[in-house]
Amino acid sequence: MLSISRVAGLSHTVDRRKRDIRSASDAYFLLSLQTAESSRVTQFGKTALLCPGDMALYTSTDPYSLDLSDDFSQTVVQLPAAKLIDRLPNAKCRKPGRPHHRRAKRYREVGA
Repeated sequence: MLSISRVAGLSHTVDRRKRDIRSASDAYFLLSLQTAESSRVTQFGKTALLCPGDMALYTSTDPYSLDLSDDFSQTVVQLPAAKLIDRLPNAKCRKPGRPHHRRAKRYREVGA
């Protein structure tokens, strides 16, 4: 199921670890749109700095870290990976765990 959430708060770090992933039953792509202050998303050894208007695409099936600043705000879209992959051309390039290597001006995919 697709979900859209607004997330806001004070400075903190979120680490999604291998053991968290093992206990999850579904795979998702997460699209975080920064709406206030800043954050950093790290996955596959790469870090994306997000400022208002920036977004990052990352997967729930690989470890990641979020470093969120004071008074941050994001809109997070959680997309079911299997359903999204079925609808994408060249989906093999975009499966969770296999970063996509294109970039657009205001779009950052962690791991690209």
